[in-house]
Amino acid sequence: MDRAAVRTEIRDILGELVADFWSDAELNRYVQEALYRFSQESRWSWLLTEGVGQLLAGDDWLTLKSGVHQHRHLNIMLQKVGDTNRPYLPKRVSPSKGLELRTMYPTPGSYPSWYYVASAVDDLGDGGFVTTVRFIPRPVSDVDVTYQYYRAPLEFLADNDVPDLPVQYHKALVHFAAGTAWLKELGAASKATEQFNLYNKVVAQAREEERSQADDDVLAWGDDQPQYGMPRPVLDVFAVPDRLGP
Repeated sequence: MDRAAVRTEIRDILGELVADFWSDAELNRYVQEALYRFSQESRWSWLLTEGVGQLLAGDDWLTLKSGVHQHRHLNIMLQKVGDTNRPYLPKRVSPSKGLELRTMYPTPGSYPSWYYVASAVDDLGDGGFVTTVRFIPRPVSDVDVTYQYYRAPLEFLADNDVPDLPVQYHKALVHFAAGTAWLKELGAASKATEQFNLYNKVVAQAREEERSQADDDVLAWGDDQPQYGMPRPVLDVFAVPDRLGP
């Protein structure tokens, strides 16, 4: 469903088919908030993507494309330009450790072995930030950079825009936005709670389905199969306590 259809279902729940107490613009804000909230609930496979860039000789920083959620996940692969050898993965360190390493490698001497992530104010003057990566040491020649990250969901720009998540989870936006709308009305806290509970059920369903994705590698069996999404809790049901009785 598109944003207009999501808003119609929200109005069905609210019992207000024509905008009055809740304006369309207000509900649109709630739907956008719901989309962003859902995207943060887990490391969803449909938001995992890659970007590319190039680190020039003597430079130690690279600005990543907008929408990178670097606090959730970020993998970086480097390959020397023109080199046919296997690419390699530098090690991520904390900003404080990265600053310390920069004092040890002040000039270009080889190729980056470490990196850390920092944010810088963008040039738009709107209070936004861009994500930058600092590499240590600086490379002596150009390096191709490939980075894997979880992107931010696409924002709604018009009523015919479809939510940036699988269609089976669109109902989550309806319930979260309806719950947020009910909070505006006095004495409707129980109705809001009901909608937020329904939202949480859709999130739980999505997490379970992410964990149950089949592996394409037929050579991986049993415990060797990679587990996607949030890991299942390990319950040691056969453990014997050190002490029996009171």
